Amino acid sequence: MDHDNLKLTITDSDSIWSHKLVLPVTKPALSVDLRDTLNINGSGPFNPTLTITNSGPAQYDSIFITLTSLTDSLGVSQTGPSTFIAIEPWGDTTQTLFEYQVQVGSAAPGSDLTLQIDLWRDTVSVFSTVRYWPILPGDTAEPMSPTWYGYWAYDNVDVAYSQSPIFSWVELDPASGGTGATEYRLDDDDHVQVTLPFPFQFFGRTYQEITISSNGWISFIPCEIDYFWNYSIPMAMGPRAMVAAFWDDLEVINNDSIRVYTRHDPALGRFVIEWSQALNGYDEVTPETFEILLYDQTVLPTTTGDGVVELQYLEIADVDVEKNYSTVGIEAHNNNEGLQVLFNNAYAPGAAPLRNGRSIRFTTEAPQHYVGPLNVAGEILPETYSLAPPYPNPFNSQTTLQFTMPGPGSVSLVIYDLLGREVITIQRTYSSGGSHRVTWSGRDKNGRVVSSGMYFVTFRAGSFYQAQKVLLLK
Repeated sequence: MDHDNLKLTITDSDSIWSHKLVLPVTKPALSVDLRDTLNINGSGPFNPTLTITNSGPAQYDSIFITLTSLTDSLGVSQTGPSTFIAIEPWGDTTQTLFEYQVQVGSAAPGSDLTLQIDLWRDTVSVFSTVRYWPILPGDTAEPMSPTWYGYWAYDNVDVAYSQSPIFSWVELDPASGGTGATEYRLDDDDHVQVTLPFPFQFFGRTYQEITISSNGWISFIPCEIDYFWNYSIPMAMGPRAMVAAFWDDLEVINNDSIRVYTRHDPALGRFVIEWSQALNGYDEVTPETFEILLYDQTVLPTTTGDGVVELQYLEIADVDVEKNYSTVGIEAHNNNEGLQVLFNNAYAPGAAPLRNGRSIRFTTEAPQHYVGPLNVAGEILPETYSLAPPYPNPFNSQTTLQFTMPGPGSVSLVIYDLLGREVITIQRTYSSGGSHRVTWSGRDKNGRVVSSGMYFVTFRAGSFYQAQKVLLLK
């Protein structure tokens, strides 16, 4: 029992009042996090390191730890006698388990290997938890780790993967030889609503139209946002159900307009949106030419039914040093989930640099040897709520926040400063059980970059509450 109470009622026989005293009885306030990084090139054999956080007043002595792999791709073996440790109150204990060796087998980047961690005193279990050990891409020739929903990002240097796209520019601008396209002449910071030629499923929802922004993005949910400032992904301030091909402050050509073209190619089952020679707002002379391709399921089917999105770059220069450079990625309808390839000149692990001739494909088709967390198949869920330490920490441009839930429920993830003032609400929604990741780019609820210093990440789910410290350095 996690939050049972002892109730004592005192009654005075000479009066008509009674008093109820409630004494909380709780399990140990412990949490455990993995400190090692796994990569595609194989990790191990190595001795794993854990950090045990005791957020309560109790002292635990003569504790030993056992590790159990719950996935075939993670080999865990005990090679020596258990080490006994003491866990001090109100602090962290970091312990390298020299008695255990860990070896990673065949698993694609983006996989989450499942490990059970138990803390014992004699034969009594003090604490037990399930943790997911992510495998990060080893280099730019690997796909980017997926969203919780299951969208992956492959670029055209991931040639070892069948999902990798091939750059093949589709020209729509008549001035450059394009034909059969519909032209939209957009003003500075402008948008237009366009009907799609076929239904398109995105993050599990089906759409019939898109909003096209002059600033390099589309949204599947009608959006009136014309403000040029780009944000990180995900971000509550930005468009919903968005594809950001090159989200930046783009300017008009020769005081005329930003030329956007669309064309449906029925034989190829695709809808193409091209921004042609838009000027970068940083210097108003650098041209940016890029496009988004949306594929019909009859041409590029996926097991989930979600549409494939491709980005192509004919002429691109990410030069906007004054306004976060550009944002590239996709974001779900709830603004709580997305896959960010690039923001403020910082690339996701596995992402190849943006340049002429680059193409990026977003699809729900996983690479071969992908190993998901066991709860994806309904086999096991975390036993407790937990908020992992932010990573990286300290951070400069972006940090990842990961929390786990033993079942579905309402979630609140809020950032506070040292004075207890709310900085931004990262997430306030209903989430499924399992492991979830979101990012914070160091901005407040108004989109402003906050000052360097210590901040608190707070996680609430029902009656559960946990906080972690994170340090922003600029």
